[in-house]
Amino acid sequence: MINLSSHWSYAISKLDIIESSKKEDEMLANISIIDKPIVLGFLNAHGFNMLLDTPSFFESIKCMDIILRDGKGLDILLRMLGKEPGNNMNGTDFIPELLKKHKGKRIAIFATEDSYLNKAKKTLAENMSIDVVVADNGFNSDEYYLSQLENTSVDIILLGMGMPKQERIACMLKRELNYPTVIICGGAIVDFLAGRFSRAPRWMRRIGMEWLYRFILEPRRLFKRYVYGNILFIFRAVIHKAKQ
Repeated sequence: MINLSSHWSYAISKLDIIESSKKEDEMLANISIIDKPIVLGFLNAHGFNMLLDTPSFFESIKCMDIILRDGKGLDILLRMLGKEPGNNMNGTDFIPELLKKHKGKRIAIFATEDSYLNKAKKTLAENMSIDVVVADNGFNSDEYYLSQLENTSVDIILLGMGMPKQERIACMLKRELNYPTVIICGGAIVDFLAGRFSRAPRWMRRIGMEWLYRFILEPRRLFKRYVYGNILFIFRAVIHKAKQ
């Protein structure tokens, strides 16, 4: 039986809390001088639910080197536990900043449908001077992505298949690749770069309510994640707090 408190306590201990722009700059600088594959991911309320609903996802969390706090849900949870939540490091804002720091670097992208993938490649090339040397959609087997990278060295691997597939593949690539690379679990970032999804107004992003904007645009697709999922997360957060 999965233990809510132990899984959540472990995930909370793995979070890299970024309290200032200085600490963010330090993290970006450290990423640029790695000597082995590392995995960078994000955890939000949906991810914390998945820790309990998908046992293999917990194993993926164990292999990550950097885990950033994403969204209002974890802000609430950490404050409930008397912890400082730090900055909201959502991937839609942070990943483009990371990529801008790596202009001219070689990157592989595995995400979304081919038509949107091509639009994202164009955006990265024209706006960020990013050299996308390997790109494919996100609907192949895990081993397929490894075969595309074993003989091609890249500085960054951007995965956008959604949880838990991207985290599972990230851990496999970290284990199997023999050159330094940053493996990013990026969720829908490639779709955003392609213009498939629009961003929430800045004021909604500032208060951590972009999830509500996305739900308004796609209520049927996102109902389970953002309505049922958020209620379940708060219920579990109260239980976790009580057990502490």
